Amino acid sequence: MRFEPFAIDTRRWRLLRAGHQIDLSPRLVEILAYLADRPGEIVSKDELLDRFWGDVHVTENTLTRAVADIRKALGDHPDPPQFIQTVSRRGYRFIAPVEPMSDPARLATKSSGGSDSGERRREPVRSTDLYLDWARGRAVLESLDASGLTDALRSFERVVEGTPGSAAAHVGLANACFLQFERSRVGNVLAHPFLERAIEHARRAVQLDAAMAEAWATLGFVLTASGQVDESRAAAAHAVAIEPANWRHHYRLAVATWGEERLRAVDRTLSLLPRFPAALFLSAMVHVARRALGHARDVAERGATVQAQQAGAGGLTLPAAGLHWMCGLIALAEGDAAEAAAAFDREIADARPGHVYGCEFLINAIIAQGFLHLEQRSFDRARDRFLSTLEWIPGHARARVGLVLIERLKQQKEASIEIADVHEELTRGGKHTEAALLVAAAEAWTGSTSAACAHLATLIDRAPPGPTGWNVGVDPMFRPLSGTASFEALLARIAGRAA
Repeated sequence: MRFEPFAIDTRRWRLLRAGHQIDLSPRLVEILAYLADRPGEIVSKDELLDRFWGDVHVTENTLTRAVADIRKALGDHPDPPQFIQTVSRRGYRFIAPVEPMSDPARLATKSSGGSDSGERRREPVRSTDLYLDWARGRAVLESLDASGLTDALRSFERVVEGTPGSAAAHVGLANACFLQFERSRVGNVLAHPFLERAIEHARRAVQLDAAMAEAWATLGFVLTASGQVDESRAAAAHAVAIEPANWRHHYRLAVATWGEERLRAVDRTLSLLPRFPAALFLSAMVHVARRALGHARDVAERGATVQAQQAGAGGLTLPAAGLHWMCGLIALAEGDAAEAAAAFDREIADARPGHVYGCEFLINAIIAQGFLHLEQRSFDRARDRFLSTLEWIPGHARARVGLVLIERLKQQKEASIEIADVHEELTRGGKHTEAALLVAAAEAWTGSTSAACAHLATLIDRAPPGPTGWNVGVDPMFRPLSGTASFEALLARIAGRAA
């Protein structure tokens, strides 16, 4: 939409003047667009607070400061106003003429540095309903609320249908589909159709707006899960090149890379967003793979501190999960079984089952406890942990294998469910790496050390460059292999891949 001499780019929520971007955050541009989409109408303070801070407790002062920042960017003054009028005790009204730019005209835009970035096609202006669909969907993505993903996906589908030329709409739908795929990781069957849709819409976003960094970053993010290592890295790096000051792009580059390159991307992320737990998790993964457990512990504990501080809090952006589990793995590898058990307990206690990754790490912690009890030959306690897992996720592969191993280690009759059955189920579900890991674990616990290490070596050799096998050296499931020559050789190969 345009109101002279300004225009709002609703693809990337930018405020432009004569083609130059004005320094105003996307959230404030959204608020400005919401007012401008209803010219002449009084928008109450309560309505604005509900729309833009619905899940966060804020005072009217927050809204007052937001409007003041918008006015400053516009060069507006409250008395007399040119664009935004304050209606005493009621709210705000946008008073300038607004041109809905719904024709196929093109808008020349320039970067804040003044270089011409070329002409780009503009989308039809969003209706209020479509805007609210987009905003609600994005709020779900930011909160990683698994329970809202289906509604968020439908919201983005409506926005794409209403504005098919909007790169931002396709980015939103790609991320919603991707999180649905990620949510499936805790089970035995990966939701590959969601991943395929995510890639499709991310590619469409890039086609619609090749200058949109978020489109490239999203493409890199979703391609990582499909194993397209080179293209995912290139896409994420391109996003960083377009918007080098955006922490999200550096984080997604970290996801798409491994070894030293990942650590550099994490450092850049943390320089822009200090103490971001998910970035600290990515860094700890590399240090664990390198067997630099002291570094891994320091990084993981920093993230775990933030996760503990977040426990019980609502309205968070990208809330943390898994850092206590990570601390437990490292403690166990360092020989402190008591601290490992306590860390797993903390992961379980702080778990947010409604978090996209919360249930996955809750289950990881319970399973880790089960194998720790199995090593200690506390069979009843191990069985309790595996059965608890099955209550959360019926048919969970690691829990079923754990129950089989209890029976074998007790030298009782063969269990009714064999490892081969679990392997076949995982393979059908697209979880080939997990299937190979469980076969190796079963061999490890039944004394076939050489065969277990051979299976793990084959898995690592066939995997593309990246984190496959990063936690084999600290996973309680492979404790029987600790200290053997063949396992040490395997861990050295994993460490070399993380250089």
